[in-house]
Amino acid sequence: MGKAAGYDMETLGIILPLWTEAVAIYGPLGWRREKGSGFREAYPAPNLRVLAVCSGPGLRNAALAGERLCRMGAGGLLILGVCGAIHPALKAGDLILAERVLMIRRGRPWSVWEAAGSFGEYLQRRLFSGGMRVYKGTVLSMERGVGTPEEKRALYQETGALCVDM
Repeated sequence: MGKAAGYDMETLGIILPLWTEAVAIYGPLGWRREKGSGFREAYPAPNLRVLAVCSGPGLRNAALAGERLCRMGAGGLLILGVCGAIHPALKAGDLILAERVLMIRRGRPWSVWEAAGSFGEYLQRRLFSGGMRVYKGTVLSMERGVGTPEEKRALYQETGALCVDM
């Protein structure tokens, strides 16, 4: 993570696509409207500043929120939310650390983001040692939900993605 301009601390940006996800993580209080989004700033530990944005659903909104958080000094970004498993081994409550994000474009998988660096490996070890079921892999971004087991199986076989996010 990087030091924010004017701050002698690390700054982490968190993107929460849906209001229900934001409230589940942070609660309903302490948010303010800023540039059309819910926004909050917190200092949960010495030398740690956390900026959170409720971006709205979709890849474009997440990208805009990420750019905004980086301009505000975030040296690392997390997207927290709920997704639908398409990998057969995943269970409710499992944590996914995205190494890559795909979209289906013109009927074919298309890579829109890939992780850089080893922070995901560090985070996976820390969370796993704390007892969480943690998987690293590909997330498939779609504009609609995936309803049937057959469709989930086909998407998993075609893309290798662990889950679908909207």
